[in-house]
Amino acid sequence: MFVVSKYVVPLHRVFHGIRFKVKRIVVVVMTTLSVFIYPHIPTMADSTFHLQTPIGWLRITDNGRAITHIQAHPHVGIAVAPKTPLQQIVCQQINAYFQGQLHVWDVPIEPHGTVFQQRVWNALRTIPYGQTRSYSDIAQSIGQPQAARAVGNACRHNPILLLIPCHRVIGKNHQLTGFAAGLDNKRTLLQMEQQFVVAI
Repeated sequence: MFVVSKYVVPLHRVFHGIRFKVKRIVVVVMTTLSVFIYPHIPTMADSTFHLQTPIGWLRITDNGRAITHIQAHPHVGIAVAPKTPLQQIVCQQINAYFQGQLHVWDVPIEPHGTVFQQRVWNALRTIPYGQTRSYSDIAQSIGQPQAARAVGNACRHNPILLLIPCHRVIGKNHQLTGFAAGLDNKRTLLQMEQQFVVAI
């Protein structure tokens, strides 16, 4: 028995109350952390369309303010036309990119990821069109020279292909490494950019 003031409270009620409060705290903490730790998953409130490109179908998602995802997607059978002004802009810019007419993106983006991933993705966006960097180069640029492997992991989790140009990151020995849309498409993008740079 547990005595509180003038009242006698059974111990199992005390422990039950403590356990309930602890569970609530854990739920709140985990929910808060999930916003920073886990990548954003498109919801019903997001708007998505599909675009066919020289590297296959892309699934493009925005939240009304910015692009949140551009992902390689299996053939969907039918194109889904852009629904919003933002989607129309990104569609036009992607088409211009593949025609060699656009070298710098001008579309708002909101990639969701950890603080480290955000730093890596921001560094990727500074790689000039037609050029490449190694994972070690990116690690150096963000002030963590020993984090080349973690940089590679952040590239693998890049939610916005093309606009965050992870295809411009290669191995230190100049070998092509993983790309969400496949190594053949990574090679295609790099060769295309170099071709258009030479043509300027």
